[in-house]
Amino acid sequence: MRRIPRGLASTLAIAAVAAPLWAHAQPAPSGYVPPKLVKPGKSTTPLGGPGKVIVKVLVYANATFKVIEVLKSTNHADDAAALEIARTGTYKPALKAGKPQTAFYDYELSFTASGASAGQSSANTPLDEAERQLRTNNFSGAETALTGYIAAHPGDQRAETDLGVAYAFSGDPTQAVAAFDKGGPVPDNYKVVAGKAYADYAIVEYKAKDNDLALAAAKKAVALAPALGTYNTLGLAESATGDFTAAAADLEKARALGASTNAGVKDRAQVDINLVSTYLAAGNVDMAKTVAAEVAQLDPTQAASAQSFIANYLVKQAQGQETKSGTADAAGTLEAATQSLPTQAVMLWSQAAILYLEVKPTPDNAKAKADADKALAIDPNSALGNYAAGIALARQGSRKEALVFLGKADAAAKTSGDTRVATLSEAAIATISGAK
Repeated sequence: MRRIPRGLASTLAIAAVAAPLWAHAQPAPSGYVPPKLVKPGKSTTPLGGPGKVIVKVLVYANATFKVIEVLKSTNHADDAAALEIARTGTYKPALKAGKPQTAFYDYELSFTASGASAGQSSANTPLDEAERQLRTNNFSGAETALTGYIAAHPGDQRAETDLGVAYAFSGDPTQAVAAFDKGGPVPDNYKVVAGKAYADYAIVEYKAKDNDLALAAAKKAVALAPALGTYNTLGLAESATGDFTAAAADLEKARALGASTNAGVKDRAQVDINLVSTYLAAGNVDMAKTVAAEVAQLDPTQAASAQSFIANYLVKQAQGQETKSGTADAAGTLEAATQSLPTQAVMLWSQAAILYLEVKPTPDNAKAKADADKALAIDPNSALGNYAAGIALARQGSRKEALVFLGKADAAAKTSGDTRVATLSEAAIATISGAK
């Protein structure tokens, strides 16, 4: 009979995948006041006839300005006059949150058939139109308009911020974050949208295992919008870097916010699951058990997820306990855990059975079979439970019955994709079938 190889225990996952944990938010007006023309300029340059010319002017926060270029012209014979009028005008700077800002101004000039000119700002600039599209949730249209506008007005922070909003609502956090980074300080009424974008981007990098980028983005998310979702993401990012103390603290903040707000029970349970994983990684089993119990109360459908982390942790600890206090004691630890972790009882009884099969110098096959039977009473198709029962029976001389259990183990393992138990079962079947 081949001895059971070690290593059948499941491994502990360090962090759970984050749920979005966000309510849908609608974009709000930017609270931005664009630059204005205070007084039209004059021109001594001969006019070229009817036409319309748009001149790009950069108006600084101190009300000084610089004429950049002609953006568009229907009659280039008027361009020189338009540039002169723009250079001799006066302007009022843009305002953001009541503070003067440097921004671009599109100066639209219309020239009449008689040759007279009238300087005015465009009544509805491309940027105004893009923001109208944002307000009506036409995010793809806003992206197109803003991308074109920024190409003509590089460095326009208002447009970059608006583009960040468009990308955020289109579900492209990577592009959204890039735009927000270029847009400067985020206006208060866009902070929730931007915070969500940074949190979503942090999850993208978390899954890509770029922990430094994930952590930096998560910190920005919390700074912009401290909420259950952003703190949950920050905790995950910190856990991925191995800073379990900080991770637990921030996940506890998310947990507290969930309890004090109208957060849904599923979102609160997801935070708790991540917290269970983090506490276990830090070796704080008691807190992990406390939080796991809360998951079962909040959302019973997610209880198994929280309990599985604890069960896997205990199995791993039991392997170390074998060396210190003996295999039987390690098996007893797993047996006791079936009471507090009912969703994981099948796995715990099966793993305890495997440990009894490894008792030295003489395996305790009777106890192994008894624990395997308890696992199979809950789930007759447990691959590991059937395997343990089959090995125990074979060692007790019941080879024919053992082959039945091992055949079930092989079939169940293949169905679930457990190649290791399938391989062990087939090897045991071959050994028992070939024995005389």
